[in-house]
Parts: sequence; C-alpha cells; structure tokens
Amino acid sequence: MMYHIEGIENEEYVKFIQYALDTSDYFMLVYSRKKQEGFKKSMKIIKKDLHKLKVKSQFRFYWAGTEVCPDNHWEYQVSFYRAEESALQSLLSVNSLFEWDWPSHPQDLSFYRSDQCWFYSVSHERMAIVVMHTPQEVEFFQQLNLIDAKEDYVDSDWIIEEEWLKT
Repeated sequence: MMYHIEGIENEEYVKFIQYALDTSDYFMLVYSRKKQEGFKKSMKIIKKDLHKLKVKSQFRFYWAGTEVCPDNHWEYQVSFYRAEESALQSLLSVNSLFEWDWPSHPQDLSFYRSDQCWFYSVSHERMAIVVMHTPQEVEFFQQLNLIDAKEDYVDSDWIIEEEWLKT
C-alpha cells in the first residue's frame, strides 16, 4: 500500500529519520548542480560527512519519484548510503523533509530495504510517498499523524527497485 505524506517537520522528522535508519538498508540523496558551477558548500559538507557510508553513486537523470529531461546544463549525482546510526547527525542537519532541496542541500531523500524503495520524496514538489508492508508501519505513521489510512492511500501497483545496488 502506498500513502501520500504532506510533510514531516520538527519532532516528527526526528522520529521518522530514526525509524527510517533503523528499518532500512540504504538511503538515497541526489546532488544537483549546474555543470559550470560546483556543488554548494553546504552540499559538500554533507557529501563529506556521509562519504564513509557511500555504497554507490552515479550521474543520471532519474531516481525514485523523479525523471528529468537530459540536458547539457545540469547534472544529477544519485548517491546511495548505508542506513547506519552514524548518518543521523547529517540527516538531522535540517528540520524537515522538504529542506532536502537544491540549492542548499542534496534533494529527494529516499529509503530502501531489500533493494526496494519504501519511502521517497520529491522536495521541489513537496511530495512524499511511503510504501508500507506491515500493520506496524501503518501504525507508526498514524501515531505521528502523518497518514490517515483511509484517506491517504495512493492507488499504484509499482515498486521502485534499484537493481544496480546489487552489483
């Protein structure tokens, strides 16, 4: 089941990040930049802080929840990291989910377990989707008042899978 989430801020954001790190194998961030410019200083700091956890990184024009038209002016570095406690400080360097957005930060924080995306965000659209597999997950998000199981359901049969994480 997939649910739309309006946003996660402050105390709920802290609880969500802790839960996501505890129940995920990987998380993903996208570093966007204009090709003629470097990454912003704040992005470089996050990139450096998470470097030890990096699993894979690739320049491409698609990632969970997003596909952009290829062009010669922008590049997008999609980076996957191990979901470990040592990532907590970096992921809490913002106070809300939608602060993960260009130009100050990497964008579109997503979480994976068993190579399948169970949570993704599209920050510039202020959109987040959670794919829940267990009653415990539904209960967790309901306790944080992030979903109403009767109203927030998104009718979709697809699951985002990252095959290249396996290689």
